[in-house]
Amino acid sequence: MIKDIRQVEVKGYQVEVFYSGEDEAYVANVPALTYCSAFGETAEEAIKEIGVAIEGWLEVQRDEEYRKNDPNNEIKELVRDRYGAVAQQVIGIPLVGHNDCEVGVGCGEGGCCDAPDDSHALRLYASGELEGLPAEAMAASLGCGNPTALAGLQAGERVLDLGSGGGIDCFLAARQVGAAGRVTGLDMTPFMIELAMQNAEKLGLQNVEFVQGDMERMPLPDAAYDVIISNCVVNLSPDKDAVFSESFRVLAPGGRIHLSDILALTPDGPAATNSDAWVTCIAGAEYREVYLERLQRAGFADIEIASDGGADLSACPPPTNTASFLVTARKPA
Repeated sequence: MIKDIRQVEVKGYQVEVFYSGEDEAYVANVPALTYCSAFGETAEEAIKEIGVAIEGWLEVQRDEEYRKNDPNNEIKELVRDRYGAVAQQVIGIPLVGHNDCEVGVGCGEGGCCDAPDDSHALRLYASGELEGLPAEAMAASLGCGNPTALAGLQAGERVLDLGSGGGIDCFLAARQVGAAGRVTGLDMTPFMIELAMQNAEKLGLQNVEFVQGDMERMPLPDAAYDVIISNCVVNLSPDKDAVFSESFRVLAPGGRIHLSDILALTPDGPAATNSDAWVTCIAGAEYREVYLERLQRAGFADIEIASDGGADLSACPPPTNTASFLVTARKPA
């Protein structure tokens, strides 16, 4: 039995909202979406909640349209599929410190994007930093540096990790910013988000969240973060201008970035640019001057690029002409 029915406009849609005494729920019907509100709400509360649901649905449609028209989608799908496979394996693998070349997406000792085992994390992080972390978080560590060790994170700061993977850098950051701070991990790979959330649950962390989305089009609010970190991920993007523009947008005035990333050692760029080289952190590596100019165009100041002593891929067979660098910059106050 329908006890109440209204015609309202929500997000530009004409919505019929009705209340059924039988199931005690408000229901809205809109194109491609049927949404039931929580039980016991007033019509006004239900309409507000339905509006949020419709906005979420619209965002999904916008994302699908964006990916369909994105000229770089092929490369991004390669990256998403490869790292999704890594996450799936980590969820079910025994950690024996081995390096399976068929699963690995990188180049041997010290390289970023290696096979999923805990030995890579042990090379990049101090043993004290890893204490208490889930084995799966260490196994999914595919970075080229340790950005949290050099970011100078302070209690109460809001931190965003681009390409958060299994969550290792988020968990390290969460310890540093404390209960008053907040850490958000952004990753475009659903399986990595699932893995990271499982790891966070094991740690019982209340100040960490994980969001699925593209770093070229972040589903995050303006000026919401004090610090952005990233570990061997920006090089994987074929549209770094968008990454830096979005990073500038979501940073609060005076905020800073600390990126461990792979750069080319000479203006000639990386030695390989095929699809396999994209997913192994090589083809997307840019010369430092090109990288610096992109950051400047986005609005960043106080930019510094220095070797961080992390992964050196220049000796990979065949030579890649790339290495790991630490990139820091600040958004003017």
